[in-house]
Amino acid sequence: MIVSVFVKKGKDAIVEEDGVLIVHTDQPMEMNRANRDIIRQVAEYYHVGQDRVKILRGFKSRKKTLKVL
Repeated sequence: MIVSVFVKKGKDAIVEEDGVLIVHTDQPMEMNRANRDIIRQVAEYYHVGQDRVKILRGFKSRKKTLKVL
């Protein structure tokens, strides 16, 4: 499944609007910490392991495309 994600600053939360997941994270972008937190949250949201969530596009952007296996 391909998922569109928009990242916002804030406490851990996921809201779905118009087929896009809005993921809130308070982790800094340094050392890939924000991306790892986003993967963790999306994995929990879909009840899969973190190794089954991959970022396809948007490593350095607020708009990301993820693949959930």
